[in-house]
Amino acid sequence: MSSATATPLAPGRLPLIGHAWQLWRDPLEFLLGLRTVGKVVRVGLGRMTLHFVTDPELVHQVLVAQSGSFERGTIFQRAGAVFGEGLVTSDGERHRTDRRMIQPGFRRDRLDHYTAIMSDNARKLAESWHPGERVDVNEAMYHLAITNLTEALFSCDLERAGKHELADVVKVISQGAMMRAVLPPSLTAAPLPVNRRFAAAAEAIHATLDRIITERRARPGDRQDLLALLLSLRDPATGAPRSDQWIRDQAVTMLNAGVDTTASTLTWAFHELGRHPEIRERVEEEVDAVVGRGPVGPDQLAALDYTDRFLKEVARLHSFLMLIRRTTDPVELGGVRLPAGAEVAYSLYALHRDPELFPDPERLDPGRWSPGERPVRRDTWLPFGAGVHKCIGDTFSWAEMLAAVAAVTARHRLAPAPGTTVRTKPAIIPKPDRLPMIVRPRQGRGTTDHGALS
Repeated sequence: MSSATATPLAPGRLPLIGHAWQLWRDPLEFLLGLRTVGKVVRVGLGRMTLHFVTDPELVHQVLVAQSGSFERGTIFQRAGAVFGEGLVTSDGERHRTDRRMIQPGFRRDRLDHYTAIMSDNARKLAESWHPGERVDVNEAMYHLAITNLTEALFSCDLERAGKHELADVVKVISQGAMMRAVLPPSLTAAPLPVNRRFAAAAEAIHATLDRIITERRARPGDRQDLLALLLSLRDPATGAPRSDQWIRDQAVTMLNAGVDTTASTLTWAFHELGRHPEIRERVEEEVDAVVGRGPVGPDQLAALDYTDRFLKEVARLHSFLMLIRRTTDPVELGGVRLPAGAEVAYSLYALHRDPELFPDPERLDPGRWSPGERPVRRDTWLPFGAGVHKCIGDTFSWAEMLAAVAAVTARHRLAPAPGTTVRTKPAIIPKPDRLPMIVRPRQGRGTTDHGALS
């Protein structure tokens, strides 16, 4: 068994900043290349050393098998300025208690209610587009995701109410989180414009949520949303109502985690449909048969088998760039002994492109999820994470994405805008730098409100 310092070092380390420049300039290529260096690879970020695990079994050890020996770590602590004690930053017994209290907000009956809201919002968005119109799909999906989350959280659409430009705020926070993940603290604390924008975005979203919580406490009404659940909870230690700050921490966590992930995946989904007409046609056929132009309810979502497999492929190809845990006890990973306090990182983006796990990994292939194909190991497809810190809203997000793809596909084809080159923009979840698409009519197609072809 080797020590942590004896593990291979990633190539290209620079004085003072380590590999931070490579991670900031071209993180996709850098992370994909770590697999060829070893199963555990040292990566330097200024004075901090990350131990990158590139093997799926070791990722499983970190997230599931030895999860009791890991906590969130330094990077998540840096996010505490925005997320406070929300589920994405909390650990240990506090995290387990909070998650158990919040989980009823994502029960099946609640999810059915949210699905109706999300389906209707997606329908309204699709019906607002007209043939020949040029649509910024990235912006549209951000606004759709924010509308869905704010209605589920607060029973209102903050953007249509003119209360805040949340899309811009969420983007700034997401980009700032990526920067804080790869750059030394000395740079993220410097009085730079990017840091001032991040601080202003955090202040703005906190002020908005504080106002909503205060107004709801004064006039609770009879709402069945997530905020009503949060306001009803009590501190298990004291029996007192949970504080406004605790409620805000949970709300800001749900907004940022839910909006960015869902919007990015949906944006990629429509990009991939535009690039792969044979896949698009199969999705269209299934949506026509199952949904038509009617509402997308739980029964319809369950019947969208091929569309579900298509989204699994999109989520595989476009997932989290880098996540980090920290050891609380000495652990052994892949023959390497790591001391308590070691920072351990993994990349779902790279894991999902491992050719040993996913043959021809760059190919978008919904067929790899078919029952007759070689089964995909559950511990190798992790778009929502795994173990105790798995995303609490995974079923919410999946229903939201299926409903959006079905509602748009039932009414339009989105074609790539001529002359547009789409590049991947590094972020916590890599996303297109832009995605203008042209709305095309579904030629020769008619449907009834019940989904049968006419």
